[in-house]
Amino acid sequence: MKSNKNKLKDINATNTAISTLSVTPTAKTTTIRPTTANANNASTGGGNKVNNSKSASATSKKLQKLNNRNINNNNNNNNIGYNENIQPIRRIKEDKDDDDDDEDNGEDDDDEIVVEDGDNDDDLDEVSPFRDPPFGCVRLRPSQFHNIPATVFVEYPPELIIKREDSSYIEELGRRRLCYKSYWERICIRNAHTRAGFSKSETHWTSLWSKHQNQAQMKELNCLQKINHFPASWCIGRKDRLTRTLNSMKRIFGGVYDFHPETFILPADREGLHRTIKADIANSTNVSPAYTGSMWILKPCASSCGQGIRVMTSQQVLHLQKKKKAVVQRYLSKPYLINGNKFDLRIYVLVTGVDPLRVYIHDEGLTRISTSKYSLKNLDNKFAHLTNYSINKNADVFKAASFSPVDKTNHHSNNNDDNVVDPEMEGYKWSLAAFRRWLARREGQDVMEATFDRIFDLCLKTVTAAESEITPHLHSAVQYRTNCFELFGCDVILDANLNAHLLEVNVSPSLMGSSPLDKKIKGIVVADILHIVGLYPHDPTLLKKYGALGDDSINPFAFSSLSKLMHAQERYRRTPSVDSVDILSLGDTDSSWLLLLMIEDELLRAKSSKFHVVHPTTLNAAYYTNLYKNCRFSDHLLANWVLNDMSEGKYASLIPTRYRPINMVNALSPIRPKSPAGVKIGNNIYDTHYDSSLQGVLLQQRFALE
Repeated sequence: MKSNKNKLKDINATNTAISTLSVTPTAKTTTIRPTTANANNASTGGGNKVNNSKSASATSKKLQKLNNRNINNNNNNNNIGYNENIQPIRRIKEDKDDDDDDEDNGEDDDDEIVVEDGDNDDDLDEVSPFRDPPFGCVRLRPSQFHNIPATVFVEYPPELIIKREDSSYIEELGRRRLCYKSYWERICIRNAHTRAGFSKSETHWTSLWSKHQNQAQMKELNCLQKINHFPASWCIGRKDRLTRTLNSMKRIFGGVYDFHPETFILPADREGLHRTIKADIANSTNVSPAYTGSMWILKPCASSCGQGIRVMTSQQVLHLQKKKKAVVQRYLSKPYLINGNKFDLRIYVLVTGVDPLRVYIHDEGLTRISTSKYSLKNLDNKFAHLTNYSINKNADVFKAASFSPVDKTNHHSNNNDDNVVDPEMEGYKWSLAAFRRWLARREGQDVMEATFDRIFDLCLKTVTAAESEITPHLHSAVQYRTNCFELFGCDVILDANLNAHLLEVNVSPSLMGSSPLDKKIKGIVVADILHIVGLYPHDPTLLKKYGALGDDSINPFAFSSLSKLMHAQERYRRTPSVDSVDILSLGDTDSSWLLLLMIEDELLRAKSSKFHVVHPTTLNAAYYTNLYKNCRFSDHLLANWVLNDMSEGKYASLIPTRYRPINMVNALSPIRPKSPAGVKIGNNIYDTHYDSSLQGVLLQQRFALE
């Protein structure tokens, strides 16, 4: 069996023959290409010279074999499931527990790494079957524009039995390194990074999945590093601060923000709570013959896992201690039920940036069902009134749903045969897709779509409310606008009329998985996040070029000097709006071009994921920008760009020459994705996916930064 060093030599030799290899464009083409140094027949790894005497035909066969395997794998990507027989090469301990609330506590596992021997010397990447790129290489997803860095292509872990449909190419790492750092040892986090070729390290990392960082740590981030939290995102992550944030927006926009149950923060709002309760009693608002007045639920301000939560009557609330610190929320006494049981929905919301704001919602999520029939006769029965997994897993009857071996994401294919057993609708934890199918079967397709229309609208407005507090902190905390992203877990409950209500927002939704269903959903979510946000290898060349803040007109990572551009637009300064932005006035050196084109790349990467763009889209950008508490010029600029079909629209000719789009192989026109057109459901609009992609791109040249 060949050593790793010899295998890397074979890869280097293979790369030298790339110019002699002819690849016919297919639905998705992956090409291995050398770095600039290798183009000059010099190895970038250890200084060893490439053996130029190796025949081009032999190396071409190896390269063709690898490329054909990539192409063939992409033709078998319709099944979605979880294959427990496929295990990662890095053996780690399975999580013994699963909690779908905030991950407030976590410890690193000192797991043993087991390296398995392989007998196939012909496969270039057989050293680690779990890795997507071969050792010593990186698979990159190219930008569709010149002089904008490519990002790391993140393939789904093999046990998920799906392949990502997006363009990519492989090149040697050379002096670059692929490293990540994480606070929580979660299987899905480790698998997604390892699959993309990352290894865990305390240094040279460019991806961090951890708790919130302090101000000093944020300031030390370089231009290539990304972390999974925005500063100040606790403005919606704590129950008390979420209430203040939404109440502030409600005072400005009125009933538009009337989706959060009436909530009081104790002890400050104690008098107001008592007045409300006494008014309820006077008006005889009886939710049950056994109780007088209204019902409430008591929650600690910053706890998780269902700790300290109690359902209470009005009289019990009135007798709470004067200095009690908690939030008291009006209890939704008439919820929509699944087979007589209460439930809530975990919606995964990804925010990739706040200046300007970009929001995505994932196809998948969790449906968490209580394990006892819902009844108001016994308020102390937590199994009937609380949906937290950490509570209901202790019930004797608890069982998590299994997974379906086929793709059921097409919710329009309604199966009305009640005798057909859906494995994702068994037990007390379902997938979000399973709930969609169940609701469509019970209420009809139109009702299901209108319900999720309201859910997505609620989630987007919640993030919009947080933007006004997060953005100023981001500008003061970090040096680069690309440093932060965040996954939010929005917990939503439906009332008997299928109106959506926001219960809380988790800034660190649990990514543990104790069942195949959890591993499938969370594995897909994390892999999609890392692919969309656009990770970079640790690259000394890029750090030297862009690490020092200077002229932001050529720095793709720096905060753009949009204030200068805004002051140059007289019409916008008089009446700030989406329509008053004048993109025609942008010069070739304006930093706003980098902002717009890099975001367009991000939107296109999302096309190959199961996240959907909910903001901005061509049909909702103008509406939601009017709901910003402090709408910035960058938000109006991006909305105008999207509304005019981005690089495919009327402003295409204005794109500076140095950023011109990369041409297709068999086409003279540049690659330009269609704008997210959106789907209108009810009174709101939500995006599906673009209609075009970078499929069939043959990358035979190096798109190096000039």
